[in-house]
Amino acid sequence: MGRTRNGSMVLGRLPLAFSCLLVVPISSWAAFPFRNYKAGTILRYEMRGLNDGKVYEAVSRHEVKVKGGVFYEEVEWERLAVGENAIDLAALKDFRQWVSLDQGFNTATNNFKDIPPQLMGQLAGPYFDLMTFYVDANPRLFGARLNALAAGKPLIFPYSKSSSWADGFRTLLGEDCIDFQITFQTELPERPVLRVEHIAPEKDTCVSLPESWMASRVGGRPNNWVQIGIDQAKMGNSPEYGASYGLEYFDSHIYLDPINGMIRSANLYNTVDRINRTCQEVKTSRHGAKSVVESVGGCGPATPQHTFRNISLRLIEYRVPAGRSP
Repeated sequence: MGRTRNGSMVLGRLPLAFSCLLVVPISSWAAFPFRNYKAGTILRYEMRGLNDGKVYEAVSRHEVKVKGGVFYEEVEWERLAVGENAIDLAALKDFRQWVSLDQGFNTATNNFKDIPPQLMGQLAGPYFDLMTFYVDANPRLFGARLNALAAGKPLIFPYSKSSSWADGFRTLLGEDCIDFQITFQTELPERPVLRVEHIAPEKDTCVSLPESWMASRVGGRPNNWVQIGIDQAKMGNSPEYGASYGLEYFDSHIYLDPINGMIRSANLYNTVDRINRTCQEVKTSRHGAKSVVESVGGCGPATPQHTFRNISLRLIEYRVPAGRSP
């Protein structure tokens, strides 16, 4: 660990001996590192995403702010590269994302629609991957059921609500729906790990499936992932659409600071087993400000696909305002 000229701490390769947000026994719960925010703190994270051979790298700058007694991190995306191509982020100069580990923060906060349309495709991965890490590590997710946790024993937290990444331009429908399986791993006392798995609800699907054939199970549980988008290469008078459905799984491992609860590093593994079809027709309707896909038609043969994503997050700078302890 070193210091820059302005006194900020720059973190290189960080040790993995971090305490975790979820620790047992519960009798000592008050001593565990919930996030202890200090307004004005600056953090920088480096993210790297591997998506079926395609790579993105991003740097985000987080400034801690407080409103109505709730702390949150205002995120500015400083750098983004997709493959070997650096993305011009000038259009993002006024855009800020919000994430937080404060239990009072609404973890469903999502302003993705405010991203300039020309950058939505490139920023979708980093935006939602960062959001996933913060949602998984926020104790608001688990509520009173935290008391049921025991070291090394998985516990399922039913959620069964859909989330959307549709932008109304390229992606007309994009939803997944999950339950959470939480495991507090303590194989090494100095290296506890918060593991959060996103699993498909066992009984019923909870995503929008405009056609009955999309309900045909791809795996051992009801489909929990669907996406319908416009083929960018064929957007003329006769556009084509990609319609996909399937089973999604997330497995995130998060390491938190033992003193103030901030995320030090994290890894996310994400798979989707899906069926793809190319379609000629998509019927949509408006429900208020929301566009809804009603039906899909003129579809070709079904093609199975397995996709794999690996996302890493690493803290590279941590700076506390002068006169305040970390």
